[in-house]
Amino acid sequence: MTRNTNAKGEATKQRIVAAAADLIHRHGFNATGMNQIIKNSGAPKGSLYFHFPEGKEQIIEAALRASGEQVSLLLQQAFGQGEDLQQALDQCISYFKSELIATGFSKGCPVATVALETAGDIDRMQAVCEEIYGSWLSILKQGLGDAKAEQAEIILMLIEGALVLSKANKSVEPLEKCSAHLAAILVENG
Repeated sequence: MTRNTNAKGEATKQRIVAAAADLIHRHGFNATGMNQIIKNSGAPKGSLYFHFPEGKEQIIEAALRASGEQVSLLLQQAFGQGEDLQQALDQCISYFKSELIATGFSKGCPVATVALETAGDIDRMQAVCEEIYGSWLSILKQGLGDAKAEQAEIILMLIEGALVLSKANKSVEPLEKCSAHLAAILVENG
């Protein structure tokens, strides 16, 4: 019986995290409320506070980490398939273009909105965002190899900027331009 209860509790916790991740991805930290998380997760209010006794920041942290891990897996998969760096970058950019289009441009980077909103106000959220970006940067550096590792930060900045502009303009054109510029950078730097 305990095993079944634990599995049910874990499923509820994951629903809460998934609902919070979707909400912050679309609306950010400030516009995501506890009542919305409860409603979107279908979890009882008591479950929310049972699994996340520290409240909203703890839930959002878990949601950021889950979203960050999805992008980490995407990067690991793209860069783990071979030596074609442009193909790996194109795979990542295609994923983000698909996300933007599928959500009517309501989703972009799963971390950027929270990072922009909370960096100066909520140290806990800033630290989580910094950690996630750092993990993405590490994956990019590893995927690019020693010769191109210095370019990882530039690549991350270009993709992040293109995501923000794509969302703001409701167009994937900035991501397409980003892809073309990344191709040129990779060719230029051999």
